[in-house]
Amino acid sequence: MNRFIMANPSPVEVFSSNELQFDDLKIEILDLPGHSVNQKGFLVDGVAFVADTLFPDNFFNKQRLPFNYDPNSHAQTLEKLRKIEAKHYIGGHFLPQNSISTLIANNLSHLNESLSFMRDLLKTPMPQDRVVKAFLDHYGLKKTNWEYFLYRATVNGYLSSLHKHGEIKYRVFDNLPVWYAV
Repeated sequence: MNRFIMANPSPVEVFSSNELQFDDLKIEILDLPGHSVNQKGFLVDGVAFVADTLFPDNFFNKQRLPFNYDPNSHAQTLEKLRKIEAKHYIGGHFLPQNSISTLIANNLSHLNESLSFMRDLLKTPMPQDRVVKAFLDHYGLKKTNWEYFLYRATVNGYLSSLHKHGEIKYRVFDNLPVWYAV
């Protein structure tokens, strides 16, 4: 193996429990899917580390649409967060909080609006790249280069999630996937 191209593999230990114990420190592992595949958080001594599950209002004012590989799973994760009792919440996209109920409500509202827009949009069949353009236009976003592909991946997550739940379908016409509401 070329040490300049690829590092030596790291040892991996798979845990089947949702809890880790180090002496007298107990760490509860939280399954938080939706934003990314197999996203995890932790609950330790009254502090919930909730990873990339929540975004502040200033994010929605600027970017409008957070990346979610599976928006329906993300919605379930947001509902799960309501039940996590902690003194403090720490996430990847917001300052530490003592309560996240407002963040959860705002994130769910934006997510549900995006899902609703997608469902309404696909009442008229359209190719995937037109769906991406419609999303960007709807939110008043002008993206170029790599940002476009990040948003395209986000829209793909919405399409895939709605397809998995039987709300939309697609067919390939003239080598283009065309999506439509069921």
